[in-house]
Amino acid sequence: MKDTIQAVQVQDNLRLNFLPKYFGKYFFKAEPQIYSTLNKLASEYHGGYWNFFELSNGGFYMAPESDKSFLIYVQSNGYADCLSRDAAGIVSCLFVINQLCWENPDDEKMIEQYYLLRDYASEHYEANAIFAAID
Repeated sequence: MKDTIQAVQVQDNLRLNFLPKYFGKYFFKAEPQIYSTLNKLASEYHGGYWNFFELSNGGFYMAPESDKSFLIYVQSNGYADCLSRDAAGIVSCLFVINQLCWENPDDEKMIEQYYLLRDYASEHYEANAIFAAID
Protein backbone atom coordinates (compact mmCIF):
# COMPACT_ATOMS: atom_id res chain seq x y z
CA MET A 1 0.00 0.00 0.00
CA LYS A 2 1.29 3.43 -0.98
CA ASP A 3 1.84 5.97 1.81
CA THR A 4 -0.05 9.25 1.66
CA ILE A 5 2.19 12.19 0.80
CA GLN A 6 2.40 14.64 3.69
CA ALA A 7 2.94 18.40 3.49
CA VAL A 8 4.80 20.19 6.28
CA GLN A 9 4.92 23.97 6.53
CA VAL A 10 8.47 25.32 6.54
CA GLN A 11 9.44 27.10 9.75
CA ASP A 12 10.26 30.79 9.48
CA ASN A 13 13.96 30.29 10.30
CA LEU A 14 14.30 27.90 7.31
CA ARG A 15 12.51 30.02 4.69
CA LEU A 16 15.66 31.75 3.42
CA ASN A 17 17.07 28.53 1.95
CA PHE A 18 13.77 27.12 0.68
CA LEU A 19 13.65 28.66 -2.81
CA PRO A 20 17.33 28.06 -3.67
CA LYS A 21 16.98 24.46 -2.42
CA TYR A 22 14.09 23.63 -4.75
CA PHE A 23 14.51 26.02 -7.68
CA GLY A 24 18.29 26.13 -7.75
CA LYS A 25 19.60 28.72 -10.18
CA TYR A 26 16.04 29.59 -11.24
CA PHE A 27 14.86 30.82 -7.84
CA PHE A 28 15.21 34.54 -8.65
CA LYS A 29 12.96 34.01 -11.67
CA ALA A 30 10.57 31.44 -10.22
CA GLU A 31 9.47 33.24 -7.07
CA PRO A 32 8.01 36.36 -8.75
CA GLN A 33 6.56 34.17 -11.52
CA ILE A 34 4.58 32.16 -8.98
CA TYR A 35 3.12 35.31 -7.46
CA SER A 36 2.35 36.88 -10.84
CA THR A 37 0.81 33.65 -12.12
CA LEU A 38 -1.71 33.64 -9.28
CA ASN A 39 -2.32 37.33 -9.89
CA LYS A 40 -3.24 36.51 -13.52
CA LEU A 41 -5.42 33.55 -12.54
CA ALA A 42 -7.28 35.18 -9.62
CA SER A 43 -8.45 38.76 -10.02
CA GLU A 44 -9.04 39.12 -6.26
CA TYR A 45 -5.47 38.11 -5.37
CA HIS A 46 -3.44 41.23 -4.63
CA GLY A 47 -0.26 39.89 -3.06
CA GLY A 48 0.57 38.95 0.49
CA TYR A 49 2.50 36.51 2.57
CA TRP A 50 3.02 32.98 1.23
CA ASN A 51 3.65 29.80 3.20
CA PHE A 52 6.22 27.29 1.98
CA PHE A 53 5.62 23.54 2.20
CA GLU A 54 7.91 20.55 1.88
CA LEU A 55 6.42 17.24 0.85
CA SER A 56 7.33 13.85 2.25
CA ASN A 57 8.05 12.62 -1.29
CA GLY A 58 10.78 15.27 -1.77
CA GLY A 59 8.58 17.84 -3.52
CA PHE A 60 7.47 21.30 -2.47
CA TYR A 61 4.97 24.07 -3.08
CA MET A 62 4.01 27.53 -1.95
CA ALA A 63 0.56 28.88 -1.08
CA PRO A 64 -0.71 32.32 -0.12
CA GLU A 65 -1.65 32.76 3.51
CA SER A 66 -5.35 33.52 3.35
CA ASP A 67 -8.57 32.37 4.92
CA LYS A 68 -10.53 32.79 1.70
CA SER A 69 -10.75 30.90 -1.53
CA PHE A 70 -9.89 32.37 -4.92
CA LEU A 71 -11.95 32.38 -8.09
CA ILE A 72 -9.51 30.98 -10.62
CA TYR A 73 -9.91 31.59 -14.33
CA VAL A 74 -7.49 29.90 -16.74
CA GLN A 75 -7.86 31.58 -20.10
CA SER A 76 -6.02 28.86 -22.05
CA ASN A 77 -8.47 26.09 -21.13
CA GLY A 78 -11.59 27.96 -19.95
CA TYR A 79 -11.41 26.63 -16.38
CA ALA A 80 -13.29 28.82 -13.89
CA ASP A 81 -14.03 27.86 -10.31
CA CYS A 82 -13.13 28.63 -6.71
CA LEU A 83 -10.06 27.00 -5.19
CA SER A 84 -8.76 27.11 -1.64
CA ARG A 85 -5.61 29.14 -1.09
CA ASP A 86 -3.74 25.84 -0.83
CA ALA A 87 -5.00 24.51 -4.17
CA ALA A 88 -4.49 27.91 -5.82
CA GLY A 89 -0.86 27.86 -4.69
CA ILE A 90 -0.39 24.35 -6.03
CA VAL A 91 -1.84 25.37 -9.40
CA SER A 92 0.39 28.44 -9.59
CA CYS A 93 3.47 26.38 -8.70
CA LEU A 94 2.62 23.67 -11.23
CA PHE A 95 2.25 26.25 -14.00
CA VAL A 96 5.60 27.87 -13.19
CA ILE A 97 7.52 24.61 -12.70
CA ASN A 98 6.04 23.34 -15.97
CA GLN A 99 7.22 26.49 -17.75
CA LEU A 100 10.71 26.04 -16.30
CA CYS A 101 10.70 22.45 -17.58
CA TRP A 102 9.82 23.61 -21.10
CA GLU A 103 12.51 26.29 -21.00
CA ASN A 104 15.12 23.87 -19.61
CA PRO A 105 14.25 20.42 -20.99
CA ASP A 106 17.52 18.87 -19.79
CA ASP A 107 17.00 19.88 -16.17
CA GLU A 108 16.03 16.57 -14.59
CA LYS A 109 15.63 18.15 -11.15
CA MET A 110 12.88 20.52 -12.34
CA ILE A 111 11.12 17.73 -14.22
CA GLU A 112 11.23 15.56 -11.11
CA GLN A 113 9.88 18.41 -8.97
CA TYR A 114 6.95 18.84 -11.33
CA TYR A 115 5.96 15.19 -11.00
CA LEU A 116 6.48 15.12 -7.23
CA LEU A 117 4.05 18.03 -6.86
CA ARG A 118 1.60 16.41 -9.30
CA ASP A 119 1.71 13.25 -7.18
CA TYR A 120 0.81 15.29 -4.11
CA ALA A 121 -1.91 17.16 -6.02
CA SER A 122 -3.46 13.82 -7.02
CA GLU A 123 -4.08 13.11 -3.32
CA HIS A 124 -5.32 16.61 -2.46
CA TYR A 125 -8.98 16.97 -1.52
CA GLU A 126 -9.31 19.38 -4.49
CA ALA A 127 -7.44 17.08 -6.90
CA ASN A 128 -10.13 17.16 -9.59
CA ALA A 129 -10.23 20.95 -9.60
CA ILE A 130 -6.43 21.26 -9.59
CA PHE A 131 -6.10 18.96 -12.58
CA ALA A 132 -8.95 20.68 -14.41
CA ALA A 133 -7.18 24.01 -13.92
CA ILE A 134 -3.80 22.80 -15.22
CA ASP A 135 -5.22 20.68 -18.08
